[in-house]
Amino acid sequence: MARLPYLEADQVAPEYRDMLKRNTNLHKLLVNSPDMARAFNGIGGYIRFKSKLDPRLRELAILQVGWMEKSEYEFTHHVKIGREFGVTDDDIAALMAETEGKPSKLEPLAKAILRGAREMVRELAMSEATFARSRRSFPTSTWSTSCSPSRSTAPWSACWRR
Repeated sequence: MARLPYLEADQVAPEYRDMLKRNTNLHKLLVNSPDMARAFNGIGGYIRFKSKLDPRLRELAILQVGWMEKSEYEFTHHVKIGREFGVTDDDIAALMAETEGKPSKLEPLAKAILRGAREMVRELAMSEATFARSRRSFPTSTWSTSCSPSRSTAPWSACWRR
């Protein structure tokens, strides 16, 4: 249960109502601090629609974090979003298998991305080996996006050494 109220459009100043276009509890909660919500929406929109990071891989990483953190809201919300970007039932089953240390049929890059997400959740940093393996596949500008602060510190900490 949220500790702050979920605000409806009629409870928000007119200049901030556009932030409630997406009728989600997350947006209703964030708009308690409208300027912060606007900044959050800006970076979220960039990551979702303008980033150079492959959207399927991005969604798999988010799903991995949601699964490990047992965040039903995050996981189910991003299953729906992930489908828009090519995440399949087989991908989700493979993510669960990889989490348990079992083999999957995911391609090597997806496995590395999931491994990195798991390391960041467990250790708050990505190992040098996983970072090196993943970095070979992406330009620096992609890693800048992946290193942006988000709901958790996991994506951001990919860019820091332990």
